[in-house]
Amino acid sequence: MHAHSGPRKRGDYEVLVRRDDEESRPLTLAVERSAPRILVPAEVGVDEDTEVGLVVDVVDVVDPAALRVHVLGLPPGATWDEPTRTFRFTPDFTQGGDRWTVTVLAHDHESRVEATFDVVVRDTIQPPWPEVVDTEFFDASGYVRYTLAQKTDEYLDSPATPAASSSPR
Repeated sequence: MHAHSGPRKRGDYEVLVRRDDEESRPLTLAVERSAPRILVPAEVGVDEDTEVGLVVDVVDVVDPAALRVHVLGLPPGATWDEPTRTFRFTPDFTQGGDRWTVTVLAHDHESRVEATFDVVVRDTIQPPWPEVVDTEFFDASGYVRYTLAQKTDEYLDSPATPAASSSPR
C-alpha cells in the first residue's frame, strides 16, 4: 500500500483504507515529526542581461519560526534573500550558455532536507562578427595575413581592454 500526504503537524490522524466497495475500520497514523518541504522547479531559464526572481516555497508545519533556508552553488552575481526566500539573478552577456546547479537547504533543528534546481542562461546577446579589413600575401612562403576589425563598445568589449583616454599628456 502507498499513501501520500502533505506535511502534517505531530499527532495522530485517522485513516481509512478502501478497496473497491470495502472500507477498513479506522486506523491510526502517528506523525512523530514532519520534515520541511521544499518546492522548486527543475530548471530556471533566463536570457542574458535579464533579471530572474524565484521565490522558493518552503513549508515547515512543526515550527515555522525555527525554519532556516540556505542556498549553495549560486551563479556569480546571484543573490539569496533568506527572509523573503527569494533567489535573484541578472546574468551578464559573458554568462550565456552557462548552467549552474543550485542546492536549497532547509532545516528546523530536527530535520534537514534539500532540493536542487538548475539555472540555465540562454545565449541571447551576440557581438558583431569581425570584418577583414586588409589582406597581405607572402609569395615566398605562401602565407596570407588577414587584418581584422570588430566594432564594439564598453558593454561588449572585454574587461581587460583599457578605455581610450582623450586627455592630453
